[in-house]
Amino acid sequence: MARKFFYVCAGLFLLALSYHFGASTAGAQVAAAQIAGFAIDGGPSGLQHVWVIDVSGNVYRRDTDGTFYDALPAHALGSFWGTGPTPALHESWGSLKARYAPNRGAAKPGAVNR
Repeated sequence: MARKFFYVCAGLFLLALSYHFGASTAGAQVAAAQIAGFAIDGGPSGLQHVWVIDVSGNVYRRDTDGTFYDALPAHALGSFWGTGPTPALHESWGSLKARYAPNRGAAKPGAVNR
């Protein structure tokens, strides 16, 4: 009987422990962005361009004929603030020297290598 009681207690303890480490409230995966700016301009052949920028700086454009019922999908044009930090290229000193050092060739006996 003590063994059954131990297993029940151990199961409840593990259930409480797993809830403690893994429980969180359910939420949406993607939150709707808040619009910071909106503009409409005329495009070629009667199309209008609708421009939207959100608070994080992402810019979107949608082309429409003015009715907004047959609007084409929105195009993400990138971030207004740029793409973020410039990626650094990891290279060795040897590859850097090989790229920028003059081609010296093999030294000839009795000649000065400049």
